Amino acid sequence: MYKNKIISLCLAFTLIFSCSFLTISSEKAYSASVQDRINQATQNKKAALDKINKSKEQKAEIMSKKEKIDHEIDLLQAELDEIDAIINEAEQGIAQKEQEIKDYELKIESNDADFRKRLRAMDENNSASYIDILLEAKSLSDFFIRLETVREITEHDQAVINEMIALKKGVEVIRNELVLKRDEQKEARSLVSDKKSVLDAKVAEQNAIISKINNDINLQEKLYEESKKLEEQLKNSIRSSLSTSSSAGSKYKGGKFVFPAPSMIYMSSEYGYRTHPVTGVKYKFHSGVDLAAPQGTNVLAADAGTVRMAGWNGGYGYCVIIDHGDGVATLYGHNSKLLVSAGQSVSRGQVIAKIGSTGVSTGPHLHFEVLINGSTTNPAPYIGL
Repeated sequence: MYKNKIISLCLAFTLIFSCSFLTISSEKAYSASVQDRINQATQNKKAALDKINKSKEQKAEIMSKKEKIDHEIDLLQAELDEIDAIINEAEQGIAQKEQEIKDYELKIESNDADFRKRLRAMDENNSASYIDILLEAKSLSDFFIRLETVREITEHDQAVINEMIALKKGVEVIRNELVLKRDEQKEARSLVSDKKSVLDAKVAEQNAIISKINNDINLQEKLYEESKKLEEQLKNSIRSSLSTSSSAGSKYKGGKFVFPAPSMIYMSSEYGYRTHPVTGVKYKFHSGVDLAAPQGTNVLAADAGTVRMAGWNGGYGYCVIIDHGDGVATLYGHNSKLLVSAGQSVSRGQVIAKIGSTGVSTGPHLHFEVLINGSTTNPAPYIGL
């Protein structure tokens, strides 16, 4: 009977120990899993941000080149507009001169036709010819007068025709000069237009690249927001688990914590509202105390517990959160190096990290928080400040 009781007690103890071990192992695995997912989300977020910044730099470089090409295109277009104006003016001048040439040709033909018509009329009507007019002279002086008159008539007719011909030739010279000027401008326009076409093709190519970069940026921004959202959700899940935590063997017993930064030089910022030292925002709530200490010195666990988080935590930089049980947890931010991992059990006063200035920080210090059921409280009384 006594032996059976001993066996029963041993089995019960084994069962309790096994259950406790499984619970602790499961809890450790869960914390490590959440931390791994946080780390992965943080890495994805950083990778997306790096790609966004790189794409924006590439876009800025291409935009700068495009602006220069756009300026060249504007200059070429202005040159084309000027050439077109010259060509248009020349073509108008050519059309005008061609009309003048036609007018002179008509006048020449008309004057020549009138002269010939007059001669035919005199012949057909047996009218006195220029010779008869001369022979009818009554005296020598009258002959010379008649001769001069005939000469003046014929010279006048010929002079009019010659003048028309000369004027026509002059207009033709001007017209040919305008044609030459127009053709030279057309050739110049062709050369400038070819240059502009090459630049237009480059701009189209760069616009296509810019469009692709914008699509890449939009995609990476979406990935960034998704990773950020997941990271926040996972962090909130850790805070949520703290508010209900009461793991066996890590129950908080009360009393003062071990001072987490034994190398502290001074307290650089108290708990409560303050002007943010980096952003300059006034009356921003400060959820912990800042303990200024030399870079790389030890950060101690305020009490025994389970590490719920050990990794990058936004503005906190490299951060550790320890669950002490009964909804009590402590947070250690801005570390330069972490010496523990999520799910790990730590003892009171154990070195868990090294003082640093990661995240949003102005210099080496430990940002220390005490959380009760997930909400911050003034940590000063807990560490004897």
